[in-house]
Amino acid sequence: MRIGMILDNEINDDIRVQNEINILIQSGHEIVLLCKGKYSNPKIERRNNLIIFRVFLPKKIYGAMIILSQRLPIFNYFWYYNFYKIIKKHPVDAIHAHDMYMFWPAKKISQKFKKFLVLDLHENYAEAIKTYEWTKKWYSRILYDVRKWKSIEQNILSSTDKVIVLSDKFKKDLTDKYTSLNSINIFRYSNVPDLNVFDSFNIDMSILNKGNSFVVFYFGGIARRRGVFTLMEAIKKISNRYNNVKLLLIGPVDKAERIDFYKSINNLELNDNLIYYPWKDISLLPSYISISDVCVSPLVKNDQHESGVANKIFQYMYFKRPLVVSNCKPQADIVIESKCGNVFESENTDDLVEKIIFFIEKPNLIKDFGENGHRSIVASYNTRVEGVNLVNLYRELGDKETIY
Repeated sequence: MRIGMILDNEINDDIRVQNEINILIQSGHEIVLLCKGKYSNPKIERRNNLIIFRVFLPKKIYGAMIILSQRLPIFNYFWYYNFYKIIKKHPVDAIHAHDMYMFWPAKKISQKFKKFLVLDLHENYAEAIKTYEWTKKWYSRILYDVRKWKSIEQNILSSTDKVIVLSDKFKKDLTDKYTSLNSINIFRYSNVPDLNVFDSFNIDMSILNKGNSFVVFYFGGIARRRGVFTLMEAIKKISNRYNNVKLLLIGPVDKAERIDFYKSINNLELNDNLIYYPWKDISLLPSYISISDVCVSPLVKNDQHESGVANKIFQYMYFKRPLVVSNCKPQADIVIESKCGNVFESENTDDLVEKIIFFIEKPNLIKDFGENGHRSIVASYNTRVEGVNLVNLYRELGDKETIY
């Protein structure tokens, strides 16, 4: 089949979509992709059985289109117009939309050309959008109602031929909530890694002068909703008992929380026990994981974080580090099943302290837990295994002649 994809992101920055495309191409499909691009990248690019078409808009103009989208559908028509031109010239057999908010232009195209529609939910968008900082601005609250997504979610999902979700729990939550949904049309594809990509990275154990420090590592966006402030409080308490503990943070800080974050890291109780980098190239991530003793995913428990598992969980596991994670069910289930770490109660600083100290006091278990996680990734949590669900989805569509 030839599949037309639409993505509101630069493809080179979206590991999930890159992996999905690779899986589908390896199973014999062709991909025609329309995505939002960066000016440094070509407008049209060909890679084997993939054609990439990029659209460019200044960030402020694009942001204004999103904020105004419920009043003036410029955002939807912008994507529809650009996608229409491409699909008319490059006919496809199915339309694949990434993220719920791309449903409208994708649905219009699928109707126009009488093609199947696949909706790929990268997150629990109806819940996630409530946490986006731009929706909290005074002008956004006037122009954009985040509650609308919850009210139209069922209609969107029911108007789609196939739905892709991040986890079995998310699938169950949707089918329990909306009894009209047929579970047979909902497929899981988790944010699992491509092991070939991981194996291509070199490990540099000298990337950080660790000395005799016990390094606790967190990688990703830094915000309260991600539990990072809880983690920093925990490190303060642990450092009162173990002065060799270091917290290594890599990732950008949410704009609205920068003042609070820098106030926290400049606190004398934490300053000597913290190493912070706003950004590092993804190719260096394996090295930072490998020199760490424990890796943490302290997500605050909410409906969005209960919908799937972050990339970092699988990355930590592959490079043989034990995990300490909050009790968001999808990530907690993997850690418990794989016997690769400890689970703490979300936002409970004292419980997090206890679960990290477990490894400080029992360093002989670090290797065992790390090996357990690695074995689970190689056996189960990778694109080779998880990709079967994606291939089966399109095999089912290929067996049907038409739905119109």
